[in-house]
Amino acid sequence: MIEQWLLFTATAIIIVIAGIFISYFGNAIAVRTGLGGLWIGVVLIAFATSLPELTTAVSAGRLGVPNLSAGDLFGSGIYNLAILAALDLIYYRRKMLKSVTLGHVVSGGLAIVMTAAAAIFIILRSDYSIAWISWSSLILLLIYIDGIWLVKRNEEAISKKRLESRTKKAEVKVSAFLLERPWWQLGLGMTAAALAIFIAAPLMITAANKISLATGLKETFFGTLLIAFVTSLPELAVSVTAVRLGAFDLVVGNIFGSNSFNMATLVVLDIFYTKGSIFAVISPINAITGLFIILITTLALMGLVFHSEKRYLFVEPDAVLILILCGLAMFLVWRF
Repeated sequence: MIEQWLLFTATAIIIVIAGIFISYFGNAIAVRTGLGGLWIGVVLIAFATSLPELTTAVSAGRLGVPNLSAGDLFGSGIYNLAILAALDLIYYRRKMLKSVTLGHVVSGGLAIVMTAAAAIFIILRSDYSIAWISWSSLILLLIYIDGIWLVKRNEEAISKKRLESRTKKAEVKVSAFLLERPWWQLGLGMTAAALAIFIAAPLMITAANKISLATGLKETFFGTLLIAFVTSLPELAVSVTAVRLGAFDLVVGNIFGSNSFNMATLVVLDIFYTKGSIFAVISPINAITGLFIILITTLALMGLVFHSEKRYLFVEPDAVLILILCGLAMFLVWRF
C-alpha cells in the first residue's frame, strides 16, 4: 500500500513538472507562429496543459477503469475554474475578468456546450456505437471541431489588433528565454516532456487503481479529487505566470479551452476502452459535476461581460461564488 502511494506521488510529480515544461514550450511555439492570445490559449496552450489528462485517459481506457479518467476530466474542469476565480481574488487590483476580450464568450460557450452534451450522454447511459466507439463520442468530436472553428472565426471578426496589443508583450515575457531557442530545441523539449508524461501516466493510473481498491474509495472520487488536482497543476503554473505579466486573455482562453478539450478527451477514453461505450459505465456523479461546471462557467462569463468598476470589500462577488460552488461540487463527489 505504501509502495503504491509512493509510486502515485512520484509519477504525479513527474507529470506536473513535465506538464509545466510542455506549457511553456507550447507557448513559445505558439507565440513564434504569430497567433493571437485568444487562439493560443483556447487551442495550443489548452492542448499542452491538458496533455496529462489525455495520457491519463489513454491509460485508464486500456486498463478498463474509465471512471478514474472521467473523474479526472470533470474534476479538472472544476479545479480549472477554481484557479480562475482564485487568481481574480488574489490579484484583485488587476481586475482580470473585467480586462479580457469578449471573444472568450465563444470559447466559454463551447465549454458549456461540450460539458452539457457529455452530461446528457452520461445520464442517458448512451450505448449506441460503431464497433466499440460510441455515437456520443463522435457527436462530441464534431461539436469540438465546429466550436474551435467558430472560435477562430470569432477572433478574426473582433478587433484583432486590440487583442494582440494587449497580450503580445506579456506572452513574449512568459517564454522570453525559450523564444530565443532554435526550433529543434523547442521540438526536442516538447518531445522529451511529452514522453515523460506518456511513461508516468500509466504508472500513476495503475497505482491509483490499486489504492482505490485497497481503500474502498470509488474510482470517480479518486479521479475527481486527487488525479484531477495533479493534472490541473500545469494550468495553475501557466495561469499564475500569465496573470503576473498581464496576459489575461491567455489565462481565460487556457481555462475555457482546457475544459472544452477535457470533454473532447472523452472520445480518446472511449477509443481505448474496448468493452463498449464509456457513457454506459461512467458514474452518474460525473454528470452532476458537469452541471456544476456549466453553472460556474456561466457565472464566469457573466463576470466577464458585466464590466463593473466597483468591488465589494476588495473582492469580486462572482469569484467568491465560483469558489463556493467549486467546493460544493467536490463535497458532493465525496458524499455520493
